[in-house]
Amino acid sequence: MPDFGAVDGEADGLRQVLSILPPGAVLRPFVIVLHGPPGAGKSTLAAEVARRYAREAWGPSSSGPLPVHWLSLGGASVDARGILLRLLAECGAPRRDVIRAALAPDRRFDRQLRQQCKQFVGERVVVLDDVSPAVARPVLKVLRDCSRLRVIVTSRHEHGWRDVDLQRSVRPPAQERDSEEPESRLRHSLDQLSTQERILLEFLVSRRSRAPFTTLTIRPSNRRDAMAGLLRLGLVRRVHESEDLFVLSERVRGTVLSHPFVLVTTPKDVTLELARAAVQPLEESAGLLHGLRFMEAEGLVPSLPRELVPHIDEFMQLLAETRRLRERHLEKRLISALATILAFLGDAHRLVALLRRSPKNRAVRRALCALAREVGLPDVAQSLIHGDTSADADFERAANHHATGHLDSALDALGEPFETEDIHTAWALLIRGAVLCDQGHVLEAERHLRFSVDLHRAFDCRRGSGWALLHLARVSLLQGHDHEAAHRLRQAAEAAEALGDVRAQNWVETEWLRLRAQRRDNPAAPDRDRLVLAAHLVREDVRGMGWAHLWMGRACEGAGEYANAEAEWGEALKWFTECQDALGLAWTRHRQALAFEADRAHNAHWLDTYWSFTELGCAYGRAWTALEIAARAPGRALSQSYLAVAWSVFESLNDTNGRSWAEAVSIARADVRTASANHPNTSEDVRQFLANHEAGEPTPIPPHARDLILIDGQSDTSAGCRVRITLLDESPTADTTARLLLRVAPEPGHPWASDPRATPWLTATALPLTHATLEPASALLRPSEQEEHGAEFDFVPHRTGTHRLRFTIALERTGTVLQQVETEIDILDTDHQGSHAAPHAVTPRGR
Repeated sequence: MPDFGAVDGEADGLRQVLSILPPGAVLRPFVIVLHGPPGAGKSTLAAEVARRYAREAWGPSSSGPLPVHWLSLGGASVDARGILLRLLAECGAPRRDVIRAALAPDRRFDRQLRQQCKQFVGERVVVLDDVSPAVARPVLKVLRDCSRLRVIVTSRHEHGWRDVDLQRSVRPPAQERDSEEPESRLRHSLDQLSTQERILLEFLVSRRSRAPFTTLTIRPSNRRDAMAGLLRLGLVRRVHESEDLFVLSERVRGTVLSHPFVLVTTPKDVTLELARAAVQPLEESAGLLHGLRFMEAEGLVPSLPRELVPHIDEFMQLLAETRRLRERHLEKRLISALATILAFLGDAHRLVALLRRSPKNRAVRRALCALAREVGLPDVAQSLIHGDTSADADFERAANHHATGHLDSALDALGEPFETEDIHTAWALLIRGAVLCDQGHVLEAERHLRFSVDLHRAFDCRRGSGWALLHLARVSLLQGHDHEAAHRLRQAAEAAEALGDVRAQNWVETEWLRLRAQRRDNPAAPDRDRLVLAAHLVREDVRGMGWAHLWMGRACEGAGEYANAEAEWGEALKWFTECQDALGLAWTRHRQALAFEADRAHNAHWLDTYWSFTELGCAYGRAWTALEIAARAPGRALSQSYLAVAWSVFESLNDTNGRSWAEAVSIARADVRTASANHPNTSEDVRQFLANHEAGEPTPIPPHARDLILIDGQSDTSAGCRVRITLLDESPTADTTARLLLRVAPEPGHPWASDPRATPWLTATALPLTHATLEPASALLRPSEQEEHGAEFDFVPHRTGTHRLRFTIALERTGTVLQQVETEIDILDTDHQGSHAAPHAVTPRGR
């Protein structure tokens, strides 16, 4: 609430107003209108009344003074819906209902607005400062339904008020009215102004709105330096000592406008200058979130979105004024940046206010789509981007499918991978990597996400790089790389905290919860786990609630607390059902059936879960569910059919862990004794499983077995493979053929180096990135230093200069991409020998 100083001359009026106000226990609302001429002290009196009443009239359910909400409207022609939505946002009203009603017809939307106000705007003090009767009447009509609400209105208008409890005229103190001293002091201050201070004051006086303002809308930036002089002379006051929010009194405004030496800028020009100044910090801040850059700001350091929170309403008012001037391009830029920031802040009510004013603006609809997805309304999210064919909409559409667990649909929505290295590619790679991780394609997911991190960092998109790091941590968790996962989680947490990305911070904590649940040597942290749930609940992140409960149930199961596990999974099912996350539902039912094998109700879910994973495109879940069905199927034929499915999927994922369990189940179901339990590459869990079977005491596959994907050829050591490209023909020239030899050489310590005869066949796919020909398009090779095991290509350059060639190395059996390398070859226009650079690794763009 603004601090206008102590009330002096209106002490009698203050006592009278306070004596009339009913005590806090009275249910009905009470409305006071303070009207009077500019500079009479209406706002000062309203602030003191609100402050004292809030302190003295605690509500029955309050643990302290009543909350006070000060809405400075500055005499602007704002709409009632915007005021009510702003008030609901300040009161912390839930967001799901207002988002759900965002596209509703006016009558239905207003009904929802009244219902939310009645439920959440009560037992507080609301001040509507500097508002006209025409604007206030529809607002007061809604607020009349709020219990224990006290409304104080200040206005210049004496007439036109209806249904108010107290209407009081406010006049300046008598001694001030009769004395010319204040006016004389004010004119003396004006005479002391420097040129820059006078220009700034003229500019501020010419603003259309009388609401508080910030220096963010004052340009050029050196003009802000004059603010200190205006503050020193008392011509401008701070609203709060701790904030850069200022107010110009009406007395100063009136005196300046009547001063003969001041040339006042037209309101239209001032509005345009303010809007052009405001759009730059807004776009710079939004750029940290989406990575787009529109123009270079004048020495401007990007503000973090949370630093703009005190100024959002000023920006919203500027947008309304710009719209009246029909400056479409400027208006579009303001809307787009504001929508991005509001969505990031989770301010659904102000974002819905933007949408109601600009229902066809696609930037606003995409921003609200992201927020609808966050609070668990995927259907609303999809409807908001219906008909939008932009790349940004494709990303939102894919993210919606991912949030509901429809992984194949998410990849279809993304379409073919982009070849350009821009910010749109970075976001597409992020969602593609997240989807591939959920499917179990961990190597492909990691390559996409690594490239996404690099691109987001290149465009200074701090939000995108943080989320890509979070998904990279998920990939590390699936691969069993705990230390790497922890390192990436810390990186993601640092990025989220620095940016103020609360939702990302909550999801990082959820993955920490998962890490503690999956790794049995990690200590449990129940208090920290409950804080994760509380954080998701405050943010209304329904899907986050579901996954947190799922992993908490997993932790309880690992500790042998099956009753608690069942309770946690029951909560997970509730939240997943609410947000329509079919993947979360499938994994929860899978876990329930594992933990409660004797329960027929849970066992009946196995087939449903299998088909759910199949329809969703979750290969990883489908394989493990098929394996569990095969282990339980009553007939050998049925068991073998599901075993074949599991084996096939594990093979496509190149998952040696899954294949070893499929082989173990096959041995157990065949009812034969085998020495496979002693195979050196078999895990201790598999050996114990087979030993129990041979001893006649069969046990189920342990739940933690499915927490890990081990890739064939993946090594825990730092040893890798070097890609060598040799130019076999000297002096390559344009339009002549030169032979290239490509070899993959395993380093000492790599599994392929220890047994050359057991190395797999690889494919090398060639792609010229310049005007040249490479044949064949693909060739087979074996990992080896020997030339005969390499792949030979014919290279024909069609021009002189530097040529870039890309080679993609993959496993021939599964098609899994292992590496992409690029090299450069110089083709000279003389007889001098050409040269080529050493090959270097690049991140693959494609699936």
